[in-house]
Amino acid sequence: MKRFTLFVFLLFSMSAAIRAQVNTGDDSVTMPDFRQDTLLQQADVPASFPGGSSAWAHFLIRHLTYPADAMRFSIQGKVIVGFLVEPDGRLKKIHAVSGPRDLHGASERLLKESPRWIAGTLNGVAIRTYRTQQIIFEIK
Repeated sequence: MKRFTLFVFLLFSMSAAIRAQVNTGDDSVTMPDFRQDTLLQQADVPASFPGGSSAWAHFLIRHLTYPADAMRFSIQGKVIVGFLVEPDGRLKKIHAVSGPRDLHGASERLLKESPRWIAGTLNGVAIRTYRTQQIIFEIK
């Protein structure tokens, strides 16, 4: 069943001309819930967090809250969160794609709290794009 779900997800990803990361070591792979009227195109310049990777790291430090239950039971791991970046930078349809289920809510909440992103562009025009973002939870 895992292989079938992964195959369907990868097939969907290729047919929609989008990129997605899948953590194959986890059994919680889900497909995005997009309607047929959602048009996605491959961007020349992908959507990005304003200020780049250093600004993303700073945002994580300030806003990431480790769930208490996950901390208590030492649940760690990498969560991949998928979402749409609209042409105006708003994030929509935020959903955890893979990773420990106990960390999904915190990951999705983090993206919901983020500022508007810089939209992906195609031929210099901002477009709606699908993006994935990795969030690593680690107890040291």
